[in-house]
Amino acid sequence: MKKIFFIIGGLFLAAGAALLIQKDPGYLLVGYGTLSVETSLAVALIALVIIFAALYLLIRSFVYFINIPSRLNLWGAQRRKNRSQKELTTGLIESAEGHWEKAEKFLIKHASESDTPLLNYLVAARAAQFRKDYSCRDHYLQLAHKSVPKADIAINITQAELQLEHNQLEQALATLKHLKALSPKHPHILRLLSETYKKLNEWEALQKMLPTLKKSKAYNLDEFLSLEKTVWLNVFHKQAQPGSAANLQQQWKLLPKAPQKDFELQNTYFSAMIEAGAGEEIERLLRASLDTQWHDELVPLYGRIEMTNQSVQIENAESWLAHQPKNAILLRMLGGLCARNQLWAKAEGYYEASIHSTPTVSALKQLGDLYSQQGDKTKAAECFKRGLALATTGELISEPPKPAKTELEAATAAA
Repeated sequence: MKKIFFIIGGLFLAAGAALLIQKDPGYLLVGYGTLSVETSLAVALIALVIIFAALYLLIRSFVYFINIPSRLNLWGAQRRKNRSQKELTTGLIESAEGHWEKAEKFLIKHASESDTPLLNYLVAARAAQFRKDYSCRDHYLQLAHKSVPKADIAINITQAELQLEHNQLEQALATLKHLKALSPKHPHILRLLSETYKKLNEWEALQKMLPTLKKSKAYNLDEFLSLEKTVWLNVFHKQAQPGSAANLQQQWKLLPKAPQKDFELQNTYFSAMIEAGAGEEIERLLRASLDTQWHDELVPLYGRIEMTNQSVQIENAESWLAHQPKNAILLRMLGGLCARNQLWAKAEGYYEASIHSTPTVSALKQLGDLYSQQGDKTKAAECFKRGLALATTGELISEPPKPAKTELEAATAAA
C-alpha cells in the first residue's frame, strides 16, 4: 500500500515539474577553472536523477554481493532448522509408537540445530531408558543441561523420574535433595521425594515432610490423608521395641487429633506401646477407646497389658460383659487374664464360655494349656484333639460323655 502511494505521489510531482519546465525551462551554468557547462534547468534535473539512480543501484548491488555469504549461511541455517523440526516431529511420533531406537536416532541427529534442543534430549533420554541403556540416558541428560543451562530443574526432575523408574533409589534421592534445595516448595519435587522415601522405608524422614506436603498441596486431600496414615502406621511399627515407650508417646502427641481417633492407628500405637513394655501407661487410653467405640480387635491388646494391680484389670474387663455377654473374644481374653493370675476355675469358665459362644482353635488350645498347667493331661489332650479337628474339618466335635461316678467317688465328693 505504501509503494502505491509513493508511485502516485511521484507521478504527481513529475507532472507538476513538467508543467513548470514547459512554461520556463530555466538556465544553468556550472563553471570550474577553465571548464564551464551550460544547460537548461530541466536537463540538469533529469541528469541528477539519472546519476542518483545509478549510484543507488551501484551501492545496492555492492551490498548485495557482499552479503551473499551471510545470506547463504542464513538460508542454510533455516534449512537445517526446518529439517531439525521435521525430525523432532518424527522422533516424537516414533517414541509415542514405542520405536525407541528410531526415535532416539531422529531426536539426536540434528538436536544441536533445533529451536528446542531441550525437548530433543529429554525425549531421547526417555527412549534410552526404555531401551535400558542407562549410560546413554545420562549422557543425553548432560547434553540437555549443556544446551539449556537455565533448565536445571526440568532436567533434574526428568532425571529423578527416570532413576525412580529404574529403581535407582539412592541416586534419585540425591537428585531430589539437590532439587529441593533449588526449589523448596515445588509440589512435584516434594511428591517425588516423598515417593522415594516410601520406597526406601525412610518413614521418619517422610513424617517430617508431612506438613510441607500438606501446605504445598503436592497431594489432593484424599491422597494426603492416606499417605499420612501410612506414614504414622509405619513409624509406630518401626519403633515397636523394648525401651522405645517415651519416643512412641512423643510421636503420639505429634499425631494430629483427627488421626488419633482412627482405629487402625490406635491399634498399632497400643500394640507398639505394649511391645515397648509400657502397656500400663496406655491402659486407660485403650479402655477409654473401647468404652467410646467397641472394636473386637482391641480386646486382645487389653489382655496383653501386664498391670501392677491385675485384679483391677480383670474387674475392668469384666465390666464390659454387661454389654458383650457372649463376645467370644472378650471371654477368651478374660480367660487369659484369670489364668495369668492363677484363677484356674474362673479361667476355665471363661474359656468354655468362649468356646460355647464361638469355637476357635485358639480358645481350645488355651483351655488345653490351662488343663496341662493343672496336671490334667486327659482333658488337655481332649482339648487339643478338638482343636485339631476344628482346624482340619471346620467342625467342633462334642465332648465325650463323662463316666458315672462310683459310690466311693460320690462319697468322697460329698465329704
